[in-house]
Amino acid sequence: MMKNVKLVIVILLIVIIFLFLDDLNKKKVDFKLEIPISYNRDDFGLMLESLKFKSMIEIGVQTGGFANRVLSKWPSFQNYYGIDPWEQQKNYVDTSNVQNDQQEVKYKQTIDLLKKYGEKIKLIRNYSTNAVSSFKDKTIDFIYVDARHDYCGRYEDLTLFYPKLKCNGIMAGHDYQTAQETLDYTRNIDDWGICGNGTRILKNGGAVKGNKTKK
Repeated sequence: MMKNVKLVIVILLIVIIFLFLDDLNKKKVDFKLEIPISYNRDDFGLMLESLKFKSMIEIGVQTGGFANRVLSKWPSFQNYYGIDPWEQQKNYVDTSNVQNDQQEVKYKQTIDLLKKYGEKIKLIRNYSTNAVSSFKDKTIDFIYVDARHDYCGRYEDLTLFYPKLKCNGIMAGHDYQTAQETLDYTRNIDDWGICGNGTRILKNGGAVKGNKTKK
């Protein structure tokens, strides 16, 4: 009699577990993210609006032109954080790395261009490695990386800021090419093969494009 009771209890437990798992499966949340096709980064604002995203970090702002093009098509955004030191950097061979007086002009241009969005704009005049501590993990919908394009700088930004993305958030960037491709395109003006410490970390000249593989 006792063995039969135990057997019934075991069967009932199995049935309960099965029903629980079946119910859980029916209620599970589908985390698949459908992203509209866009062939131009200036259309990101439309994409972010359709996804109901609310927050964005941009690393590398310059004059705020790209930010303005995105935000103008994203009316429901709540917080934009623009991170840029707006100062000339060592060992960064890029036409955008201008003298400090010109950096100051770029900073003021950014303020003037984005002030129409009011308090939703937060400009952080600092290096990304310092600014990252201002954000909690899993709190940002969209992160756009467009600062230093050398391998070391881009690797650093990607690894530091990726944890700040929400589940189903998007990390994107600009200038996906190697250092050699950049030299060819700019006629040997911009050299992204040099890291911030002055070294060339990759023999193949990897820059932004090099970050698709492990360091």
